[in-house]
Amino acid sequence: MAKFFTGRDAGTDLQKLTALKNAVTAGTATATPDESRLLGILADFDAGRAESLALVASIGLVATNVWQPLIGVFSDRTRTRMGRRAPWILLGSLVGAAFLVAVRFAPTVAILVVLWAIASVALNEAVACAEVSGR
Repeated sequence: MAKFFTGRDAGTDLQKLTALKNAVTAGTATATPDESRLLGILADFDAGRAESLALVASIGLVATNVWQPLIGVFSDRTRTRMGRRAPWILLGSLVGAAFLVAVRFAPTVAILVVLWAIASVALNEAVACAEVSGR
C-alpha cells in the first residue's frame, strides 16, 4: 500500500478527495485534470485496501480454524485450582486485548496479518472456553 500517494501527492487529503469522488459521481462537481489523476490513484488505493482486508480476514479465519481444536484439547487436560477453562479464558482475553491494541499500530499489512491472526485465535479461544464451561 506504500506505493500510493507518494512524492508530490503525499500531502493529499483523502477525506476531501473522497468527498470530491462522491460529488463527481453524483454529478454535482467536475474534477480538474489533476484531481482526475488523483481520483484514479484513489480508486487503486481503495482496491488495495479491499484486497488487504480480505487477506487479513482470511488468514485470521484459517489460523483460528487450525488452532481452535488444539487449544480445546489443551484446555480439556488443564488442571488448576481455578478449573480447567478459567486460565484459558483469562489468558485468551488478555492476549486478545493486547493484540487488538497492537493492530491499531501495525505499520504494514504483513504485520497486521500476524497481529490480527493472534488476536483472533486468542479471543476465539477465550469465547469457546467460556461457552464450554457455561454448559
